[in-house]
Amino acid sequence: MTLHSPQTMEFCRIPADQLSGVPTICDHFSDHLDLSNAVAAALDISHAKVTEVYAKRLGLPIVVIDNRESPKGEMRVHGVIGDIDGRDAIIFDDEIITGTRALTGAQALLSNGARSVHRGCVHGTLANDARQSIASSPIESLTVTNTIPQPPDAEKVTVCSVAEHFSHAIQAIHQETSISNLFT
Repeated sequence: MTLHSPQTMEFCRIPADQLSGVPTICDHFSDHLDLSNAVAAALDISHAKVTEVYAKRLGLPIVVIDNRESPKGEMRVHGVIGDIDGRDAIIFDDEIITGTRALTGAQALLSNGARSVHRGCVHGTLANDARQSIASSPIESLTVTNTIPQPPDAEKVTVCSVAEHFSHAIQAIHQETSISNLFT
């Protein structure tokens, strides 16, 4: 589901399909957040394409956090490209590992006038102290799928199940019917 590198599919020895967790994450935000004043936020220009998939599904405009590498090799935020003033931002990505870039991005969005910041991604790896960092951050919520188990008491973390998505794919494969409707 939602491979970090889609080229991985080329190494499969048998036919394989990649399911997407995007609909599950988008459905959650549609049901639990007023999107009338929201924007989809990309962590940088290289994440804009991933963010665009979420934005199109939710009918949201996109803003991009302008990151540049310093001469010392450190990433620094230089601003936000797009209208963020007074809006609710949702940072979308395929996974969150340490949360460092998301926290820096959230600060940039808030400094540039965002009313609130939420985070949505398919895979919540949350390594090291990422859960604690998110809990103590200005990010209001983190929504992930259950592709990676999360502790039930993780503060600010909402887990959405993709079990039904997988069950439909398994059923279609066994019944030899199309799974193309699972990709919309």
